[in-house]
Amino acid sequence: MYRAIEVLCPMTKKKASVISKVIRLYRKTAKVIANFQWSLFFKTGSFNRKANIKHLISPLSERFKSTIQYHVVVPTLESFLSNVQNRFKDIVLSSSLPEKTKKVLLYINSRRKWLISKSEKALWINKEKHDYEIEPEERLFAKKIFKHILKSWKRPSFRSVSMLLDSKCALLESPKRAKTFDLWIRLSTHEKRKPI
Repeated sequence: MYRAIEVLCPMTKKKASVISKVIRLYRKTAKVIANFQWSLFFKTGSFNRKANIKHLISPLSERFKSTIQYHVVVPTLESFLSNVQNRFKDIVLSSSLPEKTKKVLLYINSRRKWLISKSEKALWINKEKHDYEIEPEERLFAKKIFKHILKSWKRPSFRSVSMLLDSKCALLESPKRAKTFDLWIRLSTHEKRKPI
């Protein structure tokens, strides 16, 4: 796994231009995948690192797309949701809600079930030998708090994300002929069978 950072690296103008284009396409593709993952989240209640994204259009290869989804987009969105959970918890604990409502809301938050539908079975909390049925009003309240946080925060944009690549897209190699460098990276590009 290699993370791209800015370093001085002697290369031809043509290679620099190709890498620049790959980075731009990488960021655009990350944004497309993030939009897809959000739609998945609002349908199913979670993100999926291994979701089928072949239908998403990008000049980058399927290998690039799966690397972006698995290593960049989903971990970033999961991290964002962890921050949402922390904010949700702060809102509930600092409120003047009844104790039972607080416990139920914290339970919903801990399981990221903010968007549970009315058709789903009522959840139960077994804590301190008390069973709490989650009322429809409490579900609605959890949903409102969650949506309020989403509206007040900007979602991750991926506009300036660094490339994070695995061996499917970049290989660290010892040069076969040139002795100037100890190592170089063989990088896949947006053009089929034209790595640099």
